[in-house]
Amino acid sequence: MHIPSLIPFLVLGSTAASVVKRQYDNDFSGSGNILVLSGKNIAKADTSDISGCIADSGSLVTDLTKCGVFTLGDPQVSETFSSSARQCNFADPTTVPGGYALKCNSTMQKGGYWYSLDGYDPGPGLAFIWTGNLNPYYEATSLPAVGEEAPIWPYLGGPDPPTDRMYFMWLWKKLSD
Repeated sequence: MHIPSLIPFLVLGSTAASVVKRQYDNDFSGSGNILVLSGKNIAKADTSDISGCIADSGSLVTDLTKCGVFTLGDPQVSETFSSSARQCNFADPTTVPGGYALKCNSTMQKGGYWYSLDGYDPGPGLAFIWTGNLNPYYEATSLPAVGEEAPIWPYLGGPDPPTDRMYFMWLWKKLSD
C-alpha cells in the first residue's frame, strides 16, 4: 500500500485518538430536556433556531411545554438514556422505516450512543448531542403542528439526501446532576 493511500487512515486514526482523549462536555450529564434546533450547520447554530423538543415518547414536538425529561446513563458516552416512558433508542424495528426513529417505550436496553463533544459550546447548561460516528444531525419529514408529534431519526447522510427532509440538531438543556 502506498503512503498516500494510508493518509486518510492516519488522519482518521489521529482524529479518533484526539476525540477519545478529550471529547466530553460536562453539561451533558444528569437529567435534562432535548431541544431541537433547525438546520444542518453546527458551527452556525443558535438557540434562536429552536423549533421544538423531544417528548417523553421520543417524538419531535413543537410545544415546548411537552418536552420530556431525560436521564443519561454513563456521563461520557451514554449507551442509554431514558424518559418516564422507559429506555430511548434508535433500534426498535416497529418505528418509521428508512432509518429507525427514536422511540422511548422500548424494552431494548441499548441501541445507539449519545455524547457531546467539548468545543461546541452553545451556552451555560447546554450541550449539543451527537450520535453514532461523529453525527450531530437528525432528520424528520416534517415539523409537527402544535399538539402533534413527528418521528425523528439520525441523519443518514449520503451524497444525495432526500429532498423531503428537514434537518435538525439536538441541544441538551441540563436540569440537574
